[in-house]
Amino acid sequence: MQKVPNISTYRKQNKWYRPSLLHSEAAEGERSLPGVLSLLVFSVYTNDSNFCTNISVASVFLANTQPAWTKVLLINLSVALVFALGGLCVLGIMYVSVTVQLSTLNCETNFHGKLYFFSSDYLNWSSSRAFCVSKGADLVTITSQSEHDFLASEIKEQHWIGLNDLKTEGHWVWVNNQTLNESGVQSWHKRASGQSEPDNWRGTDPSGENCAVVRYSEGHVDWFDVSCKLQKKYICEKKY
Repeated sequence: MQKVPNISTYRKQNKWYRPSLLHSEAAEGERSLPGVLSLLVFSVYTNDSNFCTNISVASVFLANTQPAWTKVLLINLSVALVFALGGLCVLGIMYVSVTVQLSTLNCETNFHGKLYFFSSDYLNWSSSRAFCVSKGADLVTITSQSEHDFLASEIKEQHWIGLNDLKTEGHWVWVNNQTLNESGVQSWHKRASGQSEPDNWRGTDPSGENCAVVRYSEGHVDWFDVSCKLQKKYICEKKY
């Protein structure tokens, strides 16, 4: 049986093998796995008679370097596990936050199978809707006079609702694409002077007033069209 040479002897006997693949650090286990694989491939390509010997040397090499590769693998797996657990923690916190929020809404502000969130912060109309959507909800769609009255009893100042005519001036639709006729209720403010909402006033915004709020005025909570760019509180709605 042919004796398997050690690494140093093998280096001397095989002049074609690149010294950089088995350098002085080889004795400390810091050898190159790609280098050993290159050795085997080159042996096959050149039909080297020492191919079997090369396999043996490669086997010894891989056996000697296994602990180092195991350490690297364990370190990589540990880092990946830490990141994975961190991501799960973040998702868990977000889930608990939303669940607690919806649970609170369910206990305090629900009406006929809907949950409502009345914000304490101020956003423009599009940002308000984006926030609601991020919670799995949307800006409120009012579909009955009783729902309007319920919401009116809960607010003390202006809140965005999901009504707008952004696509076509004068054609008011809800965020679920229902028209006012389809939703079955309208509560535009009517002034004593006779001029009622919506009036598309352009005094503060040249683009007009294309989004609606519910607002307390003259003893009533009614709808007003205002500029979508204004910062208002908002009402999110989610069915349950």
